[in-house]
Amino acid sequence: FPHLGLFLLMMSCSATALVGAEYSQLWGADGSAWSPTSRLPDVSQAGFSRGQKPIPDVPVVATVTSFGAVGDGVQDDTKAFQAALAQAPAGAILVPPGRYLISDVLIINRPNVVLRGSGPAQTTLWFPKSLSAVKPAKGKTTTGLVTTSYSFGHGFLTIRGSIPVEHVKSLTAPVARGEDRLTVESTEGFAVGDVVEIRGVDDPKMHLIQHLYQQQAGSISKLADQFVAVTARIMALNGNQVRIDRAFPCDLDLRFKPRIGHPRPSVNGSGIEGFRLEFPDVPYPGHFKEPGFNGVELATVSDCWVRNLVIHNADSGIFVDEGSRFCTVDGIRITASATRVTEGASGHHGIEIKLSDDNLVTDFHVECRFIHDLTVERAARNVFERGTAVDLCIDGHKYTPWANVFTDLDAGAGTRLWEHGGGADLGGAHAAWTTFWNISAAKPQRDPPRDYGPDIMNFVGVGPGGGKPTGTRWWETMDPRVLIPSNIYRAQVDKLRHH
Repeated sequence: FPHLGLFLLMMSCSATALVGAEYSQLWGADGSAWSPTSRLPDVSQAGFSRGQKPIPDVPVVATVTSFGAVGDGVQDDTKAFQAALAQAPAGAILVPPGRYLISDVLIINRPNVVLRGSGPAQTTLWFPKSLSAVKPAKGKTTTGLVTTSYSFGHGFLTIRGSIPVEHVKSLTAPVARGEDRLTVESTEGFAVGDVVEIRGVDDPKMHLIQHLYQQQAGSISKLADQFVAVTARIMALNGNQVRIDRAFPCDLDLRFKPRIGHPRPSVNGSGIEGFRLEFPDVPYPGHFKEPGFNGVELATVSDCWVRNLVIHNADSGIFVDEGSRFCTVDGIRITASATRVTEGASGHHGIEIKLSDDNLVTDFHVECRFIHDLTVERAARNVFERGTAVDLCIDGHKYTPWANVFTDLDAGAGTRLWEHGGGADLGGAHAAWTTFWNISAAKPQRDPPRDYGPDIMNFVGVGPGGGKPTGTRWWETMDPRVLIPSNIYRAQVDKLRHH
């Protein structure tokens, strides 16, 4: 055994590395403590292609310079970009090194189209005008305050589509959380391997909202139109029984008129990558006064991505919105000049996921303070992982954001981790099964106040230190540096996705 000594040395190092390790009772050392009905949600399918394939390196089919773009920072290159996005065949449209002045929205509305810069250090998109200046659009807050719609969404770079659902059938039996078998009125038109959407809508007495808050919703007099939508793949058909490839993440009662159908995304496989997005160096005008220096929006798309961007001086960085699913935001740096700061903030939303499920935000760095650094609003089973911030704010923006996971994060100063927005009478900031796992901070953290969310939330390795939980919230106070696994999303990917 010529390599026995090396093997024993490796085993010794491995054992040494685990000295002092601590494991959560929600997961255990290897996931053996977890089940689909436990309080820890399954987010292993978040991200592009449900995490089953890497984001592709799409071949180049055209360059913006062939459509007339110059990239000198003086000539307006907007029409050249718009022509390339409209006329180039499916594939990657390359933007060579340069500084490109853009004065209008650039929209990708076709599948398999990628707008690719040559990297943030080489390709800058310069936006001297705000969205309000380009396309004025008024909006209102939940209290009636008049603002622009750009305080809450939209971006200069947009991937936009639609996801109609076809061949809809009703479910004829309720589904309990943790089950993977559905009873439908008919399986005609469905086949093993099909991707399906299972959807339910709340009843007039708001039983679905109460379930998603586990009967601790708080005041919900202004909260309506709640629904759940879960995308899965059919694994087996047996009579009127359908077995799907994921455990259902909540209860689905017949009062919610549950149905199953085929989702048909009009835009998938499209992406934005390799740019520096730069906005004017002017003071941030303040909350609900944003003119719309916004970076990127993904709206009603599936399996799309944004990666390798630097976003500088934005009112808001990235919105994943309007029913987008299985999208990935990867490798984002958000920065701002010191002169942008107004009352401690340089913008409104850093990265927000709204009305969208099963998305992944990974390897991000928020290097300035937003009013809300990370936001989830009426969104479920999204993951924010491997990120840093100067003073992180995890904003549950009410409207029933449930089963979202924040893991392996450096919160920086840690003075405002639990600050949140959202109007009055819209429920708690977060809803059931929301999980915070391995979040380091310079300041010791305490259990958030009661309006932050229901008892069935999880706080594992949030530190250093921390107070005792309120009610029956799950609070394990181990040092994040010794918590194993350090990233619960990655642990679930390793164990559950390959199951």
